[in-house]
Amino acid sequence: MTIKNRAVEMANKAQKRAENLSTEFKQSQSLDKAKAAFDETAERVLKVDKSGIKLMNLFAVCSLCSLMFSSLFTFGEYWGYSFSLSESTPAWLYIIAIVTLCSYLLGAKQAVSRSLNFVLLVAIGWRFYEVISESVIHTSSLSRDNYSLPIDDVGFGFYLFMGSLLMVIISMLKPGYQANTQFWGKLIQK
Repeated sequence: MTIKNRAVEMANKAQKRAENLSTEFKQSQSLDKAKAAFDETAERVLKVDKSGIKLMNLFAVCSLCSLMFSSLFTFGEYWGYSFSLSESTPAWLYIIAIVTLCSYLLGAKQAVSRSLNFVLLVAIGWRFYEVISESVIHTSSLSRDNYSLPIDDVGFGFYLFMGSLLMVIISMLKPGYQANTQFWGKLIQK
């Protein structure tokens, strides 16, 4: 190898190293910017005034929690097969229940919370109607003489569901709703 070839090779290596260093330098600058933005966001979060956050309307929150919790227990026995409500409950119904729970918990305006509660009760009623009508249609197609529901044995989930459903209705109608105007005022201002 000649000196000229070696010099060209060394110049190419130096150029590649310079390009790599330039790329690494740009990446480190981007990394530094990202770290600075993260640190700034963390400082903002830590400076948030948490004094306005209070847990409100615990009766309604407990009744909504027990309503969702009741779907995990055995609801009944259907021709020898035990089932729970979680098997036939769509995800959107759980989402409505969680949003309603959060509105009661954080003390949203009374009209908002009660409207969400009403929507939840209508959705539960509609879903219950669908399940019962499908069950009656299925039963009536099997035997023309018997129009009763084919639930042989109700389980603990049925009683818990009915009790918590009653508590949800009472929580929607009972006076004494506490709205957290301080928290929502601060949230809207920012």
